Amino acid sequence: MFAHAVFHRALWRRYHLAGVLLALLVLVISAMALSLALTKAATHNNPVLPGYNADPQIAVFNHTFYMYPTTDGMASWGATSFQAWSSTDMIQWTNRGVILNLANVSWCHSNAWSPSIAQKGSTYYFYFTACGQIGVATSSSPTGPFTDALGKPLVATKQYGVYTIDPAVFIDDTGQPYLIFGNGGARLGTLNADMLSFNGTPVDITPQGGSYREAPYMFKRNGTYYLTWSVGDTRDTTYHVSYARASSIKGPFVAASNNPILSQHASLGILGTGSASIWSTSTNQYYIVYHRFAIPSGNGTHREVVIDPLNFNPDGTIQHVAVSLTGLQSAVSPNPQSDN
Repeated sequence: MFAHAVFHRALWRRYHLAGVLLALLVLVISAMALSLALTKAATHNNPVLPGYNADPQIAVFNHTFYMYPTTDGMASWGATSFQAWSSTDMIQWTNRGVILNLANVSWCHSNAWSPSIAQKGSTYYFYFTACGQIGVATSSSPTGPFTDALGKPLVATKQYGVYTIDPAVFIDDTGQPYLIFGNGGARLGTLNADMLSFNGTPVDITPQGGSYREAPYMFKRNGTYYLTWSVGDTRDTTYHVSYARASSIKGPFVAASNNPILSQHASLGILGTGSASIWSTSTNQYYIVYHRFAIPSGNGTHREVVIDPLNFNPDGTIQHVAVSLTGLQSAVSPNPQSDN
């Protein structure tokens, strides 16, 4: 009887141990599967657009996000048309096709770069670079088709003392529209009510001490004007974004002491980060949309568009962006109060 009991206890311990080991094995496998699933899901959201794109401009119209990039992937940045993309969550984007073809622009047919867009009334105004000049096209829809509004550039080659590229339209909370532009220096033009001409001569707002190169962008937060720009050559891995603040839209802007706010992360393969636009929700959560070298083998003409959160310190300075391969992990709802 005693031997029989010992045998049963040993058998029970053996099966109990086997059950525990099996349960642990199941837990380990489940954890590995969950980790793999989360990792796989997290790596799919940057880049947000397929293929090669750069110089992204984000906007919200009619409760929908829109993205207007430069089409990339060709020598000498030789794109000849612009496309639009739309989204309702800032993660999944739909190609809305060509919205402006330079074949239909009489004064230039090549080098379609770095667009910007704004709405006034029922008309959308699309500012674009072509042949090193800035034009403006109009449409009744944010997805076009757009038609060249002037039959000539709004800003001609090297007019106002800078290389005339990279327009960024900004509408102040007073309703006054402005156009910021320039490589080698930043210019601010006050747009007339027609959105097709300037009221006076554009003024110099080049930031002091900021190694300004190109791609200006402006937004306003808590009554302060923020000017961001790109530093270096877009073909360089060290291309990055800096910023300045001012109490007046005309400055003076002085480069922040904690620059840059967006730069490479070589160990992740994230290089050539720049040419950014910024958008915020009604709860003051900001997002920065920018391009980087396409991963894994991109360069200054093979770039991709990504989105990451943009955060601020209590004193209003901008924190350095945590550039990522994962991108946004939850949907963002369009907010009509932050359309521009």
